[in-house]
Amino acid sequence: MAYVWGALTVTSRYYLALAFTAYLILVQLLRFSRLRAIKRKYGGRWTTSKDGKRKLDVTPAEAQEIMHVSLKYDLPGVCRFSTLWALFNTYAIPSISEILVKSGELSSSAIMARRYTDTGVLISSWATCPIIDLTSIPLSDKEREERGKETDPRNAIAIARVNWLHSRWPAIKQEDYLYTLSLFLLLPMLWAREYGWRALSPMEEEVTSYVSRIRVKGSDIVQAYFVFWSEIGRRMRIEDIPETLQDLKEWSRDYEETHMVYAPTNYQVGAHTIDFMLHRVPKCLGSRVRNFARELVISAMNDRIRIAFGLSEPSGAAKASFRGIMQAFAFVHRYLSLPRIKPHEFTASDVPAHVFVEAEKRGTLPRQHPCE
Repeated sequence: MAYVWGALTVTSRYYLALAFTAYLILVQLLRFSRLRAIKRKYGGRWTTSKDGKRKLDVTPAEAQEIMHVSLKYDLPGVCRFSTLWALFNTYAIPSISEILVKSGELSSSAIMARRYTDTGVLISSWATCPIIDLTSIPLSDKEREERGKETDPRNAIAIARVNWLHSRWPAIKQEDYLYTLSLFLLLPMLWAREYGWRALSPMEEEVTSYVSRIRVKGSDIVQAYFVFWSEIGRRMRIEDIPETLQDLKEWSRDYEETHMVYAPTNYQVGAHTIDFMLHRVPKCLGSRVRNFARELVISAMNDRIRIAFGLSEPSGAAKASFRGIMQAFAFVHRYLSLPRIKPHEFTASDVPAHVFVEAEKRGTLPRQHPCE
């Protein structure tokens, strides 16, 4: 690189530096364009209750549109991995890990890979496919094709599928459902704050507990996540969902402090899952590299979760490497990368309405497949 730069003339260096500076300026001008646009659209929808609490007055569908700015364009990787990490964190609750062990879903790498993919498809369908009221869908095929996304049934089908799967395990506690739902909402906020190139919203960090590190100050983006996931919870028949984001955060923190304790089933499920996460690390690299990669995974946990899993504390080098890698990615995206033009999705959400009409005529349901 130094040789190439040295071979350039002074004039060439000047124009190259000028072009690079112009590119950096362009990145800064465009980086927050989608966020500014969605704030202009919904920023005036705040209401204040009699007790002084602010609330964003949007429908679940509008909340989903707000979410898509970070979910599909600005922070797709952070949102996706934080959601799957939220699911992994629930395995540190003994009542949840016990059921997973009994189900046999983690008995082999093949079954775990299928479960990971299926779970990703279902959660992606919730988040990216239109959240609609099925009772309002017109009956005629012509009307359905004309109304397009308003009649896309995949979100509702994915919720129904999960409800059916959960119905096979009546021992699952309502509070375990609610805790899982809370992490789907809170972890993307935390990961965006700590590892993304921008936070989901202006918020103040309180370093006291894993969940309580997020303090809500009233943001349309944060409130949109709460509106959307609360609606998903209601459609899953989860009971006693707190009415405000702050209440949900406090409930989740208290539940974690009480129920997140070590159990052998936690370790069994956690160890299997970490092994699956590392299956792409080539064995030819040796045990030292694989052990260090394992420490990197554990570095993403806080102490309470790590202890509940029964895992050893990672080395200082692993912790520093994990944070350095995440900060490097954030820096590149924040200052050196232009905004994404096309949405990044785990499953395709933009499917023509006639596909669903034709599928129903054949007596089948629309099927979702990973895009990657």
